[in-house]
Amino acid sequence: MAEMLRQARNERRSPGNGDCDLSGLLRCLPANIPLSQEIPTVQLLEQGVSGLDRAQMALDRELLTRI
Repeated sequence: MAEMLRQARNERRSPGNGDCDLSGLLRCLPANIPLSQEIPTVQLLEQGVSGLDRAQMALDRELLTRI
């Protein structure tokens, strides 16, 4: 359980890079609801990737525009 919590808090993958069918899940949601991304990744922070750069990486995935 401790490892699952550590991963959930620190090592999430960018949307579309995980094991969940995120595209399928998002297609089931109403089109007009607000969405946000939360991707805490300690590894990128430790590598010196800035918050702005991490946000840009998340936007570059363009997952929401492909749905």
